Amino acid sequence: MNRILLGIIILLFFSCNHLKKDLVVVEFKNSINCNKNGIPCDSLIKYYPIEVFQDTMLSDLRMYSYMYFKMNEPVLYNRYLKKEVYRLTSIRSHYSSPLVITIEKYKDSTVLITKELNRRIDYPFIKNPGPIVFVAPDNSIKSDKIKEEQRLSFQKMLEDSIAKVYRNYNYHLVLNNRIRISNAVWDSLEILIDSAKFWKSKPELDLSRTEDDDSRIIFEGHSENGYQIKVMQSLHLYNGPNIQAHCDNFESKNDYTKILRFITRKTALKEKEIY
Repeated sequence: MNRILLGIIILLFFSCNHLKKDLVVVEFKNSINCNKNGIPCDSLIKYYPIEVFQDTMLSDLRMYSYMYFKMNEPVLYNRYLKKEVYRLTSIRSHYSSPLVITIEKYKDSTVLITKELNRRIDYPFIKNPGPIVFVAPDNSIKSDKIKEEQRLSFQKMLEDSIAKVYRNYNYHLVLNNRIRISNAVWDSLEILIDSAKFWKSKPELDLSRTEDDDSRIIFEGHSENGYQIKVMQSLHLYNGPNIQAHCDNFESKNDYTKILRFITRKTALKEKEIY
Protein backbone atom coordinates (compact mmCIF):
# COMPACT_ATOMS: atom_id res chain seq x y z
CA MET A 1 0.00 0.00 0.00
CA ASN A 2 2.82 2.42 0.88
CA ARG A 3 4.50 1.74 -2.47
CA ILE A 4 1.25 2.46 -4.31
CA LEU A 5 0.76 5.71 -2.40
CA LEU A 6 4.35 6.75 -3.10
CA GLY A 7 3.87 6.00 -6.78
CA ILE A 8 0.74 8.17 -6.94
CA ILE A 9 2.55 11.07 -5.26
CA ILE A 10 5.48 10.81 -7.68
CA LEU A 11 3.09 10.68 -10.66
CA LEU A 12 1.21 13.77 -9.47
CA PHE A 13 4.51 15.61 -8.91
CA PHE A 14 5.76 15.00 -12.42
CA SER A 15 2.33 15.73 -13.90
CA CYS A 16 2.20 19.11 -12.17
CA ASN A 17 5.71 19.96 -13.29
CA HIS A 18 4.86 18.99 -16.86
CA LEU A 19 1.81 21.25 -16.84
CA LYS A 20 3.87 24.13 -15.50
CA LYS A 21 6.50 23.63 -18.18
CA ASP A 22 3.78 24.01 -20.81
CA LEU A 23 3.00 27.52 -19.56
CA VAL A 24 4.36 30.51 -21.47
CA VAL A 25 4.41 33.42 -19.02
CA VAL A 26 6.39 36.48 -18.05
CA GLU A 27 8.06 35.62 -14.75
CA PHE A 28 7.76 38.05 -11.85
CA LYS A 29 10.88 40.11 -11.05
CA ASN A 30 9.70 42.41 -8.24
CA SER A 31 11.86 45.14 -9.69
CA ILE A 32 9.65 48.25 -9.49
CA ASN A 33 8.40 50.32 -6.59
CA CYS A 34 4.76 49.44 -5.82
CA ASN A 35 2.74 49.07 -2.65
CA LYS A 36 1.38 45.74 -1.41
CA ASN A 37 -1.60 46.02 -3.77
CA GLY A 38 0.60 46.55 -6.83
CA ILE A 39 -0.15 50.29 -7.15
CA PRO A 40 3.00 52.12 -8.32
CA CYS A 41 4.37 55.02 -6.35
CA ASP A 42 4.91 57.21 -9.40
CA SER A 43 3.34 57.75 -12.81
CA LEU A 44 6.61 57.10 -14.64
CA ILE A 45 6.51 53.37 -13.87
CA LYS A 46 5.75 51.11 -16.86
CA TYR A 47 2.73 48.81 -16.65
CA TYR A 48 4.03 46.40 -19.30
CA PRO A 49 7.38 44.55 -19.23
CA ILE A 50 9.31 46.54 -21.81
CA GLU A 51 12.08 43.95 -22.09
CA VAL A 52 9.56 41.46 -23.52
CA PHE A 53 8.04 43.84 -26.06
CA GLN A 54 11.01 45.46 -27.73
CA ASP A 55 8.97 46.28 -30.85
CA THR A 56 6.42 48.33 -28.93
CA MET A 57 6.78 52.10 -29.24
CA LEU A 58 8.02 53.57 -25.98
CA SER A 59 5.67 56.58 -26.28
CA ASP A 60 2.65 54.25 -26.49
CA LEU A 61 3.91 52.30 -23.49
CA ARG A 62 4.20 55.48 -21.46
CA MET A 63 0.74 56.63 -22.49
CA TYR A 64 -0.92 53.38 -21.47
CA SER A 65 1.03 53.25 -18.22
CA TYR A 66 -0.11 56.76 -17.36
CA MET A 67 -3.70 55.76 -18.11
CA TYR A 68 -3.53 52.80 -15.70
CA PHE A 69 -1.87 54.98 -13.07
CA LYS A 70 -4.69 57.51 -13.28
CA MET A 71 -7.22 54.68 -12.97
CA ASN A 72 -5.46 53.48 -9.80
CA GLU A 73 -4.76 50.09 -11.39
CA PRO A 74 -2.09 47.65 -10.15
CA VAL A 75 0.96 46.60 -12.13
CA LEU A 76 0.31 42.93 -12.90
CA TYR A 77 3.67 41.74 -14.23
CA ASN A 78 5.95 42.81 -11.38
CA ARG A 79 5.15 40.43 -8.51
CA TYR A 80 2.44 38.03 -7.40
CA LEU A 81 -0.36 39.90 -5.60
CA LYS A 82 -1.69 36.85 -3.74
CA LYS A 83 -4.76 36.68 -5.98
CA GLU A 84 -5.67 35.58 -9.50
CA VAL A 85 -6.53 38.42 -11.90
CA TYR A 86 -7.87 38.82 -15.43
CA ARG A 87 -7.97 42.39 -16.74
CA LEU A 88 -9.66 43.50 -19.94
CA THR A 89 -8.82 47.00 -21.22
CA SER A 90 -10.86 48.66 -23.93
CA ILE A 91 -9.31 51.69 -25.62
CA ARG A 92 -12.53 52.77 -27.21
CA SER A 93 -13.13 54.23 -30.63
CA HIS A 94 -13.58 57.87 -31.65
CA TYR A 95 -11.32 59.12 -28.90
CA SER A 96 -13.74 57.98 -26.18
CA SER A 97 -12.65 57.45 -22.59
CA PRO A 98 -10.87 54.15 -21.73
CA LEU A 99 -12.61 51.32 -19.89
CA VAL A 100 -11.11 48.59 -17.69
CA ILE A 101 -12.97 45.46 -16.55
CA THR A 102 -11.23 43.22 -14.01
CA ILE A 103 -12.20 39.89 -12.50
CA GLU A 104 -10.22 38.94 -9.40
CA LYS A 105 -10.26 35.84 -7.24
CA TYR A 106 -8.86 35.90 -3.72
CA LYS A 107 -9.31 32.67 -1.77
CA ASP A 108 -13.06 31.94 -2.00
CA SER A 109 -14.13 35.42 -3.09
CA THR A 110 -14.52 36.60 -6.69
CA VAL A 111 -15.17 40.24 -7.60
CA LEU A 112 -15.90 42.14 -10.81
CA ILE A 113 -14.50 45.67 -11.05
CA THR A 114 -15.49 48.15 -13.77
CA LYS A 115 -13.64 51.45 -14.17
CA GLU A 116 -13.91 54.29 -16.66
CA LEU A 117 -11.65 57.32 -16.90
CA ASN A 118 -13.23 60.70 -17.57
CA ARG A 119 -11.31 61.12 -20.84
CA ARG A 120 -8.69 59.53 -23.01
CA ILE A 121 -5.04 60.21 -22.24
CA ASP A 122 -3.64 62.89 -24.53
CA TYR A 123 -1.00 65.56 -23.90
CA PRO A 124 1.97 65.20 -23.50
CA PHE A 125 1.77 61.77 -25.11
CA ILE A 126 -0.31 62.85 -28.11
CA LYS A 127 0.52 66.19 -29.68
CA ASN A 128 -2.34 68.39 -30.91
CA PRO A 129 -5.21 66.04 -29.91
CA GLY A 130 -7.68 68.91 -29.69
CA PRO A 131 -8.63 71.05 -26.70
CA ILE A 132 -6.21 70.45 -23.84
CA VAL A 133 -7.16 71.00 -20.23
CA PHE A 134 -4.57 72.36 -17.84
CA VAL A 135 -5.40 72.64 -14.16
CA ALA A 136 -2.86 74.27 -11.92
CA PRO A 137 -2.63 73.04 -8.32
CA ASP A 138 -4.89 74.93 -5.93
CA ASN A 139 -2.70 75.64 -2.94
CA SER A 140 -5.63 77.13 -1.07
CA ILE A 141 -7.21 73.70 -0.61
CA LYS A 142 -6.69 72.37 2.89
CA SER A 143 -7.14 68.80 4.00
CA ASP A 144 -9.55 69.68 6.79
CA LYS A 145 -12.03 71.18 4.30
CA ILE A 146 -12.38 68.31 1.86
CA LYS A 147 -13.24 64.67 2.11
CA GLU A 148 -10.48 62.17 2.73
CA GLU A 149 -10.85 60.68 -0.73
CA GLN A 150 -10.48 64.09 -2.36
CA ARG A 151 -7.47 64.86 -0.21
CA LEU A 152 -5.73 61.63 -1.19
CA SER A 153 -6.56 62.21 -4.85
CA PHE A 154 -5.15 65.73 -4.71
CA GLN A 155 -2.01 64.52 -2.94
CA LYS A 156 -1.47 61.88 -5.59
CA MET A 157 -1.66 64.59 -8.25
CA LEU A 158 1.08 66.54 -6.51
CA GLU A 159 3.27 63.43 -6.33
CA ASP A 160 2.71 62.61 -10.00
CA SER A 161 5.94 63.25 -11.90
CA ILE A 162 4.19 63.83 -15.22
CA ALA A 163 1.43 66.00 -13.78
CA LYS A 164 3.95 68.19 -11.96
CA VAL A 165 5.76 68.90 -15.22
CA TYR A 166 2.75 69.44 -17.48
CA ARG A 167 0.18 70.54 -14.87
CA ASN A 168 -2.32 68.27 -16.60
CA TYR A 169 -4.36 67.05 -13.65
CA ASN A 170 -7.77 66.65 -15.18
CA TYR A 171 -7.99 62.84 -15.01
CA HIS A 172 -10.35 61.03 -12.66
CA LEU A 173 -12.66 58.02 -12.57
CA VAL A 174 -16.26 58.56 -13.60
CA LEU A 175 -17.10 54.89 -13.05
CA ASN A 176 -15.70 52.65 -10.32
CA ASN A 177 -18.00 49.73 -9.59
CA ARG A 178 -17.01 46.72 -7.54
CA ILE A 179 -19.42 43.83 -7.10
CA ARG A 180 -19.07 40.31 -5.76
CA ILE A 181 -19.88 37.53 -8.21
CA SER A 182 -20.14 33.76 -7.87
CA ASN A 183 -17.11 31.51 -8.14
CA ALA A 184 -19.00 29.68 -10.89
CA VAL A 185 -18.42 32.73 -13.11
CA TRP A 186 -14.69 32.45 -12.47
CA ASP A 187 -14.74 28.73 -13.24
CA SER A 188 -16.58 29.32 -16.51
CA LEU A 189 -14.10 32.02 -17.49
CA GLU A 190 -11.19 29.68 -16.77
CA ILE A 191 -12.68 27.09 -19.13
CA LEU A 192 -12.83 29.66 -21.94
CA ILE A 193 -9.28 30.81 -21.20
CA ASP A 194 -7.98 27.24 -21.26
CA SER A 195 -9.70 26.67 -24.60
CA ALA A 196 -7.93 29.73 -26.01
CA LYS A 197 -4.57 28.38 -24.75
CA PHE A 198 -4.03 31.79 -23.20
CA TRP A 199 -1.40 30.56 -20.75
CA LYS A 200 0.34 28.34 -23.31
CA SER A 201 1.09 30.80 -26.11
CA LYS A 202 3.58 33.61 -26.57
CA PRO A 203 2.68 36.99 -24.99
CA GLU A 204 1.50 39.49 -27.60
CA LEU A 205 1.58 43.27 -27.41
CA ASP A 206 1.87 45.73 -30.29
CA LEU A 207 0.71 49.14 -29.07
CA SER A 208 1.58 50.76 -32.37
CA ARG A 209 -1.20 48.83 -34.14
CA THR A 210 -4.86 49.70 -33.61
CA GLU A 211 -8.14 48.97 -35.35
CA ASP A 212 -9.25 51.26 -38.18
CA ASP A 213 -11.16 53.48 -35.75
CA ASP A 214 -8.20 53.82 -33.34
CA SER A 215 -9.57 51.30 -30.83
CA ARG A 216 -7.77 48.44 -29.12
CA ILE A 217 -8.68 45.66 -26.67
CA ILE A 218 -6.02 44.18 -24.38
CA PHE A 219 -6.40 41.13 -22.13
CA GLU A 220 -4.03 40.36 -19.25
CA GLY A 221 -3.69 37.48 -16.83
CA HIS A 222 -2.00 37.36 -13.42
CA SER A 223 -1.49 34.16 -11.43
CA GLU A 224 1.05 32.61 -9.09
CA ASN A 225 2.81 31.22 -12.18
CA GLY A 226 3.40 34.63 -13.79
CA TYR A 227 1.94 37.21 -16.15
CA GLN A 228 0.40 36.92 -19.63
CA ILE A 229 -0.99 39.41 -22.15
CA LYS A 230 -2.82 39.30 -25.50
CA VAL A 231 -4.38 41.77 -27.93
CA MET A 232 -7.98 40.92 -28.83
CA GLN A 233 -9.83 41.59 -32.05
CA SER A 234 -12.96 43.68 -31.71
CA LEU A 235 -16.31 42.84 -33.29
CA HIS A 236 -17.75 46.35 -33.48
CA LEU A 237 -16.11 47.15 -36.82
CA TYR A 238 -18.36 44.79 -38.73
CA ASN A 239 -21.31 46.35 -40.51
CA GLY A 240 -23.80 45.55 -43.22
CA PRO A 241 -27.11 43.67 -43.46
CA ASN A 242 -25.72 40.42 -42.07
CA ILE A 243 -23.87 41.91 -39.11
CA GLN A 244 -25.50 39.65 -36.50
CA ALA A 245 -24.85 36.49 -38.48
CA HIS A 246 -21.28 37.61 -39.09
CA CYS A 247 -20.66 38.31 -35.41
CA ASP A 248 -22.27 35.08 -34.21
CA ASN A 249 -20.23 33.09 -36.70
CA PHE A 250 -17.02 34.83 -35.68
CA GLU A 251 -17.78 34.28 -32.01
CA SER A 252 -18.28 30.57 -32.55
CA LYS A 253 -14.83 30.25 -34.12
CA ASN A 254 -12.75 32.69 -32.09
CA ASP A 255 -11.89 31.75 -28.51
CA TYR A 256 -10.86 35.26 -27.51
CA THR A 257 -14.13 36.69 -28.73
CA LYS A 258 -15.92 34.26 -26.44
CA ILE A 259 -13.80 35.51 -23.54
CA LEU A 260 -14.49 39.14 -24.45
CA ARG A 261 -18.25 38.68 -24.65
CA PHE A 262 -18.39 36.52 -21.53
CA ILE A 263 -16.68 39.22 -19.45
CA THR A 264 -18.58 42.18 -20.87
CA ARG A 265 -21.94 40.50 -20.36
CA LYS A 266 -21.21 40.29 -16.62
CA THR A 267 -21.15 44.08 -16.39
CA ALA A 268 -24.09 46.50 -16.41
CA LEU A 269 -22.82 48.01 -19.66
CA LYS A 270 -24.32 47.37 -23.05
CA GLU A 271 -22.05 45.56 -25.47
CA LYS A 272 -21.71 48.57 -27.77
CA GLU A 273 -20.54 50.68 -24.81
CA ILE A 274 -17.51 48.43 -24.40
CA TYR A 275 -16.14 49.64 -27.73
